[in-house]
Amino acid sequence: MTATDSQPLAFAAAPTVLLDTPAGPLVCACPGRPPTAGALRVTLVNDRDTPFVCTGLTLTFPIGAASTALTDRAEDLRVHPPRGWTARHDPHGEITALPHSPAELPAGHTLSLTVEGIRVREPGITRVHLHADGHHPDAAPSRHTTTHLIRKDASQAILSSLVADPPAVERGGDTTLKWQVAAGTDPRFDLRAATTDLEVTEQTGLERTGDSYSFPIKPQGGLTQNTAFLLTAHPAGGQPDDHAVTLVTVTRGDIDAGNLSVNGTARILTTPTAYTLNPATHEQSIPVSTDGFLAATVHTGMNGEAATLDINLCPLGDEPIFTYTLATADGSVDENVLVPVPADTTIDLTLTGDYQPSATATWFPLGHGTSQGREAQS
Repeated sequence: MTATDSQPLAFAAAPTVLLDTPAGPLVCACPGRPPTAGALRVTLVNDRDTPFVCTGLTLTFPIGAASTALTDRAEDLRVHPPRGWTARHDPHGEITALPHSPAELPAGHTLSLTVEGIRVREPGITRVHLHADGHHPDAAPSRHTTTHLIRKDASQAILSSLVADPPAVERGGDTTLKWQVAAGTDPRFDLRAATTDLEVTEQTGLERTGDSYSFPIKPQGGLTQNTAFLLTAHPAGGQPDDHAVTLVTVTRGDIDAGNLSVNGTARILTTPTAYTLNPATHEQSIPVSTDGFLAATVHTGMNGEAATLDINLCPLGDEPIFTYTLATADGSVDENVLVPVPADTTIDLTLTGDYQPSATATWFPLGHGTSQGREAQS
């Protein structure tokens, strides 16, 4: 129980209730980066030699911006109850899970409930109360309650300021990646360019000045297409890894034409496809099979109420290679962005906001093949 600083209260007829964080410690978002989501897992252990009949599980925890709150975004929570159970949660910090019929937990067996999507705003300590309803054959039905202290850690960012210099090159050009690390971390690095892993050592060009680093990007023949770079820092001393992403754009395409003549029809841009996001349809997943551009706009329904559109570019079946967050809190001014997208990529869009947020995204393909947008499944 790495996240718990208290032991469950003991009850003579109660199973043991454990709480842990299966995705690692709950950590606040790094400044300037999209927030990461943590998870809590409740495990009910029947450590007696007779069955335990469980009729319900309830979790309560504070919601809000204070350091004592678990999260300030109850709407992002996703509850995964045991098989054959139904769970619901309200915006005030209570999750209730009920079996379709009384669930008998044999001696020595366990059942688990997981809460995902926990976005941590402030470091601190919060209390989670767990209530297990049920009984052993030799006991009357009752509620068994345990209380746990959950620690929320401050940001563990190692990497900062990952940039390409220059960020845009002509076809065949080179660039240099530059970044900084937190003092005293002394990490080693892995670098991935699209689907290619690059060795980052002094022998391959890595230079260091204090806590600042640079690494040349000089592929044979130069850069020929927009390329995303994923940098991973592995700090010394067992601290968690950190990641940063940047994108280098190639300002000239891979077609050079001189004295071009066409006897017929030449098509460069094919028919664009528009998508609309709102509180009812707040996620879209758009697989694309050709190079192109995504033009996105986000709007808030009230001044001072933030609206945010997260854009993730993921190679089909792989982790994101590029992440961009578009945000506005001005009801009279929309925020816009134009993102180049390589072929065989899935564009994941997520809209969040507290007061009537909305967003539009238009896909402009450069080649054959249409997008296959679909609402993401929660």
